[in-house]
Amino acid sequence: MTSIDEALLHSEQRAKQFWLVSVLWVVIMVAVAGAFAMAILRFNQTEAKLDDTRKEVKDVLERIAGIESNINRQQQRAEQLIADLERTKAGMSTLEKTTLDKLSEQDKLIHALNLQKIEPEKLSPRQQDFIKEQAKETPNTPPTASKLAVQAFSQYVDGNYDRAIEIYTQALALDPQFSDAYVGRAKVNFKLKKYEQAYVDQTRALELSKGGSTFDLRYMRAKILMKLRRPDEAIGDYIEISNSAEESQLNKLSTNGFVALWKKEYENAERNFRAAADAAPLWNKTGMLENIGLIYLAQSDWDRAYKWSVEISKTSEGSTWNPMIQALAAERLGMTQQRQDAVKNFIQRNSDPKETLSDLEPYLPEDLAQFAAQWVQ
Repeated sequence: MTSIDEALLHSEQRAKQFWLVSVLWVVIMVAVAGAFAMAILRFNQTEAKLDDTRKEVKDVLERIAGIESNINRQQQRAEQLIADLERTKAGMSTLEKTTLDKLSEQDKLIHALNLQKIEPEKLSPRQQDFIKEQAKETPNTPPTASKLAVQAFSQYVDGNYDRAIEIYTQALALDPQFSDAYVGRAKVNFKLKKYEQAYVDQTRALELSKGGSTFDLRYMRAKILMKLRRPDEAIGDYIEISNSAEESQLNKLSTNGFVALWKKEYENAERNFRAAADAAPLWNKTGMLENIGLIYLAQSDWDRAYKWSVEISKTSEGSTWNPMIQALAAERLGMTQQRQDAVKNFIQRNSDPKETLSDLEPYLPEDLAQFAAQWVQ
């Protein structure tokens, strides 16, 4: 039998065990309660963050809605401006036609010959029609030098170059002092790459125009002289152009840049090209900046020329020479694939790659010009 002492000891041990279990249970419950409280706190914090996020998203959506509304307003404004321009254009066309109809027959011929300043591909359909109308023969009336010159110009616009030269020559046979006929024949010879004949006619036109405006005549003769590889003489004409009151600030800066390039005054050339880019409208800034690549080519700084041309190529506006500048630099750096890609880009970018290259060649070192000519067949 169990004694009383043993029973008391056993009860005391059971009491201690129960107390320990109770304490452990309380600790567990406190821990559970704490964890639950932390979970509630974190949930509240997350909810608060979600509220902040919802507000931010709402603000962003409101801003996007505002931007879309502004874009719609700008689009409507642009459409209105386009409509206004179309109406203005139509009004100007009507005014031009009315004005031309009031001119005498001789004045109409003079106006048609003034259009010789514009390249045929840049003539508007109305201007082309006007030239063709004035070129029509007048029954029972012997042709004048002016009439023949307009007929020659009409042939030039249509791409009949040999016939155009023939008729210009007939006009000069009637009036050897008729400067417009020399100007027209020079343009056709230039198109045919007969630069010596073009130079003779352009110079004669300049001689006959003393006392009048020589801006366009000098500009054309400078282009011819560059084709003839006579840059020193071309520089003389370009300097006259740059000093002309008729010249815009942009063209003066650009012209000064090319003059400095030919004189190998490279810092001055770059300064003028950069200033020309600053003065140029947005669509023509790249066209001014690409000329800086010509400076680096002239200095045989192939790496700098290549990196500059790559930077310029990031925009598609106004750049026509840059792909060839990039190709030439890549060639000198031994980058065959990049050169091939750049040549392909040059051909794709220009509607008449040969003509564009012909305009570029005078500004390239002779060995580089030969490379470019081989690539553009």
